[in-house]
Amino acid sequence: MATTKESNAGAMPELTDFAISYCALTEHVLLHAKFTDTMASVPSWPSVQFPDQTICLSRGQADNLLRELKKAVDYIDAGIEHPSIKFID
Repeated sequence: MATTKESNAGAMPELTDFAISYCALTEHVLLHAKFTDTMASVPSWPSVQFPDQTICLSRGQADNLLRELKKAVDYIDAGIEHPSIKFID
């Protein structure tokens, strides 16, 4: 007898497009972001619309974000999963 497992998959905004602007005087970076539902391509899955957003980052936070994104991409390239990621058989 097969058991069914309930999926924990759900709507999550995926960054699909962005533009950057900045102000040297105030040392702020503005990220203009567009999103789509990660599950939008799954047939019969209820799609969620996510609004465009503009996010203001201080120069220091932009540096931190850049560093962490680079680290994540390096780990992906090396095949190292994040410790919080769990796969279910």
